[in-house]
Amino acid sequence: MAYAEIMENLNRALPPLRSLLAFEASVRLGSFTAAARELNVSQPAISRQVKSLEDALGATLFAREHRSVILTDAGELYYKAVISGLLEIVEAGRAIDRSAPPNRVTIYANYGLATYWLMPRLTLYQDANPDVEIVVRTVEQEQRLSNTDPEIAIRFGDGNWDDGEVGLLFNECGFPVCSPGFAENSDPIHSIDDLPKRRLLKVQSENQPWLDWNGFFQAHGKKFEELRGATFNNYTLAIQAALAGRGIAIGWDQIVDDYLRRGWLIRPVSEEVITNLGYYTVANYRQSWRATLDDILAWLTAEASPDT
Repeated sequence: MAYAEIMENLNRALPPLRSLLAFEASVRLGSFTAAARELNVSQPAISRQVKSLEDALGATLFAREHRSVILTDAGELYYKAVISGLLEIVEAGRAIDRSAPPNRVTIYANYGLATYWLMPRLTLYQDANPDVEIVVRTVEQEQRLSNTDPEIAIRFGDGNWDDGEVGLLFNECGFPVCSPGFAENSDPIHSIDDLPKRRLLKVQSENQPWLDWNGFFQAHGKKFEELRGATFNNYTLAIQAALAGRGIAIGWDQIVDDYLRRGWLIRPVSEEVITNLGYYTVANYRQSWRATLDDILAWLTAEASPDT
């Protein structure tokens, strides 16, 4: 369909903003109830808004589970588009009517880190630093930082990058997590030897560097030929499945801490694995924006501190 034709029919093609906000909050928070609390509306109102969005699209966005929700393939595709569009709108709005260019810094991160770690913390920094504009861009494949604009990448790996100054944010520390309901409704888990008898949620993607179930068991001197359970192509879906009681996922220190504090996830066993990899910041320092990047990096480091 041509651009002009799309624009002429925009009022019919574009869903209401409140439906998009209800959808985004439901995905990010893992349930309609939590989204209702954040948006200050009733849970049935969130359900109606999401249902109207699904009706308009002619597709099911969520697989409803007890007390939680999980994205379908169509939901995952639409969520990425909604996040991108909302961020672009916010970014454009901040730039309007400013007499001087803002201190604008772009932070690149993968979906899992951006959703579960960065975004929940970003509002406090922005409130304390209104003159600094943070643009968050989610990427699943690394791209080199530019030489023309202030940028920070939060990357997972061994710290070996040459397109900026590198600093460790936090090491990879992985451990099994599941919902309280899953633990209550399955046979008791006394040790890691019991885990392969349960549904293990796996993440598989290209060039996967992070800890998986085989690596977890190998680190504890175990090897199991067959691990049953669903496989997902990104970490966000695996954690949503764990929240929905679909099985046991590998949780990462820092990434799932908030869900553990709220009791939405628990650790069925105490074993964990700390690898020689981790999340690092990569900053493209230039003298004109060094002070701004230093301030943001100091904030990121403080947020990653175990005492925070």
